[in-house]
Amino acid sequence: MIHIDIVKSVDINAVVFSGNGAYNAFTEIVNEFNNYSKNNNLDINIHLTALLLNNFTSTLTDYETFLDYLFTKKSNKYDLIVYDNIYKKRYGPHLLDLKNILPKEHIDMYMKGISNQTCIYNDKIIGLQINIDVDFLYYHKNYLKTYNQKVPKTWDELIKVGKYILNEERKLNNTSLIGYNGFFLDSEGGTCSIYETIYSFRDSINSPFPGITSQKAIDALEKIKEVKNELSSERPTTTHYSEYSSKFREYIYEFIFGNKTALESLINVENLTKIHYISLKTNETSIGLILFIVNTIISLIMIGSLIFLFIDKFRYSFNILPKDYWIIYLLGLLLIINNFYTDIGKISIFKCHLRLYIVSIGNIIMNTLILIKPYTIESITYNNKIFQTFLTLMNKDNDEKTEKEIVNDLLEMANNKTITTVTTESSNSSIPDSLLQKIKNIIWETL
Repeated sequence: MIHIDIVKSVDINAVVFSGNGAYNAFTEIVNEFNNYSKNNNLDINIHLTALLLNNFTSTLTDYETFLDYLFTKKSNKYDLIVYDNIYKKRYGPHLLDLKNILPKEHIDMYMKGISNQTCIYNDKIIGLQINIDVDFLYYHKNYLKTYNQKVPKTWDELIKVGKYILNEERKLNNTSLIGYNGFFLDSEGGTCSIYETIYSFRDSINSPFPGITSQKAIDALEKIKEVKNELSSERPTTTHYSEYSSKFREYIYEFIFGNKTALESLINVENLTKIHYISLKTNETSIGLILFIVNTIISLIMIGSLIFLFIDKFRYSFNILPKDYWIIYLLGLLLIINNFYTDIGKISIFKCHLRLYIVSIGNIIMNTLILIKPYTIESITYNNKIFQTFLTLMNKDNDEKTEKEIVNDLLEMANNKTITTVTTESSNSSIPDSLLQKIKNIIWETL
């Protein structure tokens, strides 16, 4: 007898970059899980692909590009992806909502901590925190003990204690001592240091991160520049990571190490991610209100110009199209011009779609008129009876035939039912130019 055991196992593929702070923690988690799965016959294995510095690339930016490629191609190569939570907006649209996968009790264990701020994107839970990077501000206890100084607890105390120790050491010819190193590198660590400095100026330990252009943020930068001027040297440099992080540090350092004001630097930082839109409010700029007024005035002028269609003095200038065609054409033009109003206020999907519809309808209305031809008469031969009919029309006291009846006669005589040019032939007499113009006017007014 032969026994055949069929075992169904689950293989989970995961990827992590060794430059990510979670590398060591996640590797240990995977090893522990695989051992647990094996000992408890779960038949679940996690295959971890670790992209190391020596077998991949040298920066985190390349790993981000690698993930972008996977998401764009909708690759199913990896089931678990370790990424830095600062890129949650970048990757969030591609990630699953763990609320639909994991038990609520399991998710609640994470939501009580910092994960409720770092792992949520558009009300989706797109990840669970593996590790948290924490920076420390160290002090040299020997110097504090030597000069009988207490551990500073505020930035002002740090400046006071640091200046005292530096001055005393310089008396001993120790000029290499640096009072404060804030880790303001040209790297991701420098970005973290800037954020931590601003965060330290929140009102209380439970207060949220201050607005990037708030007075708290301005106070934080001004204070850290004071610390730099009193206790530190110029910043060291190293390689940079992402474009945003690099620009962020560049703008902040323009204040700390340059001549920009704190507010100018913070506004530049805010503009890195801020979505600008046209506003009628003038607290930042009056351009939106000016464009609104100009667009409205132009639209009113165009609408008012329709009056010329009904003034006899200008009627002949518009004979190329009937009156209703001019009105329809102007309507299409107004739709295109006034799609500007969809740009006012914050951008939304609805506004983007509405703008497209308005422009499309306006173009259809305008361009369709090009394909429509009014009635034209290519050639007309007049006999005495019709000639006398028009002569009768010119006599205001004789209503033998109405203008509509005369135009109907013309259309009946046209072989193709169109009117573009009017030529005359008469065996007895020719139609005067004044009467010919009268005929043309009647046709256009009727159409």
